[in-house]
Order: sequence, then C-alpha cells, then structure tokens
Amino acid sequence: MKSKTIYWLTDTVLPVFKERAEYLLQKGVEVYFFNDINSLLDYYSKKRVNVIVISDDFRKEILQATLTQISSLPNLYGVRLILSVQQNVPSLIKQAYELGFRDIIPFDLDGRQWLHRFLFSISGSEIPFTSPHPHVGLKAIGGVFIPARIVWISNDRIRFLRGELEEIVELPMLYLPVISNGN
Repeated sequence: MKSKTIYWLTDTVLPVFKERAEYLLQKGVEVYFFNDINSLLDYYSKKRVNVIVISDDFRKEILQATLTQISSLPNLYGVRLILSVQQNVPSLIKQAYELGFRDIIPFDLDGRQWLHRFLFSISGSEIPFTSPHPHVGLKAIGGVFIPARIVWISNDRIRFLRGELEEIVELPMLYLPVISNGN
C-alpha cells in the first residue's frame, strides 16, 4: 500500500493527537505536526501534501484568520482541508463550511469511529453509497433521507447545515436528538 502524508496544524500536540497519528500510521498515513501556519507553509513548499488538518485549539481570532488564509492561498488549491473540532463553536464550523473545507470532524468520536471518518475524508477515490430508503422493521421505526450537510455528530445529537433542508424549515441550522445509535 502506498503511504500518504498529511500535515496537522495544532496549537499544542496533545497525547491524544499523537495516539490518533499512530492509528493513521498503521493505515499508511504519516502525520507531521505544526504549531504555526508559517512553519507549515515553509515545509509545504519543500514537500507537498494533499491533506491539511487544522485543529480548533487556537485562540478564536487566530483560528479564523488561519482558516481564511489557508483556504485562499493559490498554491494550496486542490489540497483537502479538514477542520478537527474539539469545541462546538458554530461560527467556526460555518466558516470552515463556507470556505470549502472537505470535512469537519468532531474529535470526541471514539478512536475507531474517528479513524473511519478521517480515512473517508482523505480518500482520493469515490466511495459509492446507496440512497437510504425509509423502512419500518423490528429494529427501526423508520429511516429518513435528509438533503443537508451533517457538520456535527455526537452521541446525543446530529447537527445539519445548509441545503434544501434549510429552505424547508427556514432555519440556518438544525439539531436532531439521537434516540438510539444502533448499539
């Protein structure tokens, strides 16, 4: 399997970040951590990558400026940008969405779920999915197809942003409680 390299911009490299980097390394993804955008960009000029992860652990003003700067640099066009969120700050999530980030991944997912979501986000090839069909069965009351982008998933709620759903319910965001997660 061909290895892949990603850059991860974070204010502080926490032990849990290193743990996630180890999970990725086992899947053939090498992670380089950076503490400021200038060092990341300097290294990027020497070794290009297709994925840059930005953690939300910077001060809000610095993070907002970084998201805007990194998404507007011509030499980074085509790079998949991922926002890794530890906090639920709607304005930052909305900014990343509007700037075209590939994904916004909650860091509070357990290791296996986070790894699956992350690998899906950095995938270079299309992964086909079938549209869900509503059904009623013994284990489920029903299924729903929602025309919106999921921007936050936690154990107790799902948050949607924009799309046709916004026009239908006339709200910029919608939170749905999770009654059962299938376990």
